[in-house]
Amino acid sequence: MVDLMVVLIEDDALDAAAIRRALARRGLPYSVRHYVDGDEALRAARRRELIPPAFLVLDLNLPRVPGLRVLEALREEALLPGAPIAVFTTSANPNEHRQARSLGATEVIVKERGAVDRLVDLIEAHAPRVEG
Repeated sequence: MVDLMVVLIEDDALDAAAIRRALARRGLPYSVRHYVDGDEALRAARRRELIPPAFLVLDLNLPRVPGLRVLEALREEALLPGAPIAVFTTSANPNEHRQARSLGATEVIVKERGAVDRLVDLIEAHAPRVEG
């Protein structure tokens, strides 16, 4: 397996730490780029700092630029073409979930018991493999 860049756009430090711990427990070869607001993440993407292979984890309730606007900009500007995106959110609003999927989210995971493990399962399933 090659290193996977996990782009974490999450303003909650506890959630970000839980995701990092879960990735480490799995022994996945990864690096994390962590952004705490949508504006910061979009600026990095526009500077081409987020390179494939990448898996994006996106919170919807972000400061400065909301997650749905980030998702829309990433897709419209082809900033991470083909990158799987998991929306990781406290929102149980089905309209927001539908909108996220229509904007290209691979999956929407509501932050509840077991959610971090489901998220890491999804990341692991999308990790690029190298033939030996």
